[in-house]
Amino acid sequence: MFKALSLFIVFGLLMMMNSGITATESEQNQQDEDHRIAVRGTIKSLSTKYLTDEKRLAIIKDNIPSDSKAALEELFIQLQKVEDIRTINAIRHILKDMEFDIGSLIAKKLESEEDPFQKGKLLRALRDYDGKEVIKALIKQLEDKRIMEKRTPEHDGPSKRVCDYAYRVIIQKLDLEKEGFHGWVPATYGEERDKPIEELEAYWEKNGSSILERLETKEDDLEEGDEE
Repeated sequence: MFKALSLFIVFGLLMMMNSGITATESEQNQQDEDHRIAVRGTIKSLSTKYLTDEKRLAIIKDNIPSDSKAALEELFIQLQKVEDIRTINAIRHILKDMEFDIGSLIAKKLESEEDPFQKGKLLRALRDYDGKEVIKALIKQLEDKRIMEKRTPEHDGPSKRVCDYAYRVIIQKLDLEKEGFHGWVPATYGEERDKPIEELEAYWEKNGSSILERLETKEDDLEEGDEE
């Protein structure tokens, strides 16, 4: 009798524990879904009206937990789906408030992405971040001469290529205009358009290693400063 009662109690405790685990998982799943819904709603809110930087940041902080992995995943899912610049920029603003190494995450996604239109959206997001991995990912895009944006009826001139946008961001981040580089690739066709890309590739071939070493040293110094 006592043995049977003991087994009954143990069984009951196990059922309660399993129920608790199931409830916790269910609560987490619901919280994750709430964060995903909040991301979609916030993107819509930010992309459909003009907002000051202060108001935009307030909306983001009021609606999206900056440490939510579900929210981060949803942001990248939505970035793949959207087309218009206003919505892409809305996602950029939200990403900047997330407590993750967003620059490295986008750099990795850019290096593995094969679709030029998706690359274009990642490049627009990557312009907000610095660091060695970011620059390495950008340099690799100089080889991609494919169009990165769909033409619109009001579009005039040649469409922007992956390499054109990567060139622009690299020049800005490394402050290479003081080295004689133009800030933009000429909006023309033919060899004149490719010349700045080739010049930057040659410059990187010569100076890339030292630039990466400098960036790595800067990152190490920042990490040491955070530890103090």
